[in-house]
Amino acid sequence: MKKSIIAIIVIIILILVAVYVIGDWRVQVDGPRPYQTSEEIQQGQGAENLTQEVEDVDIGNLDQEFQQIDSDLNNL
Repeated sequence: MKKSIIAIIVIIILILVAVYVIGDWRVQVDGPRPYQTSEEIQQGQGAENLTQEVEDVDIGNLDQEFQQIDSDLNNL
């Protein structure tokens, strides 16, 4: 009984080590996966895209939203 538990723990540890080694190897071979390419960063396209996304956000009527939240909290 004790040997089977130790064997299971050893197998789990070996599996975890194998997954880590394979993952590390893939990162070394493929390189990290950036969110933006280096050309986009150098050209500043990332900042322009971010600015456009921020401008596109519709915040609506915040007072109305907070009134709804306040009334929900008061009903608790």
